[in-house]
Amino acid sequence: MSPPHLQGIDCINIPYFQLSCQIPKWGRSVYNVLPKAKTTPTPWQRPEIMFDTGYGPFPTYLKRFKIRSSDSCGCGSLGNSLHYVTSCLFITSYLITKSSADLEPLWWKIVMNNNNSRAKIRKLVHKLIQNETFFFSKRL
Repeated sequence: MSPPHLQGIDCINIPYFQLSCQIPKWGRSVYNVLPKAKTTPTPWQRPEIMFDTGYGPFPTYLKRFKIRSSDSCGCGSLGNSLHYVTSCLFITSYLITKSSADLEPLWWKIVMNNNNSRAKIRKLVHKLIQNETFFFSKRL
């Protein structure tokens, strides 16, 4: 049974959200970790959601909205969330070992369900926000 404030929403929106999560262009990173849309909240904090969706202080996201002129990290690689947590040379204390490309969906699920990995991700996102000018190329 759903909470009272969500009872009317269940039958209408859940199938729509489930369908939109399965479209590869939208919501695919979240779908790899949470394959079903549901009305119960996840135990994730805001930095973890920003990391998983790629929204937030990452150059690839900021370039999409023309806030940054480049989508590169300060080290020259593509500045997406996966780069910062697996291979960025500027943030070696927050790195998590990355698996092979064919096991990437499983890697996302393991990392996002591991409390230690999620703590590293929270610290990483906070560090990126605080030291934005050091990690990213110059603004437009």
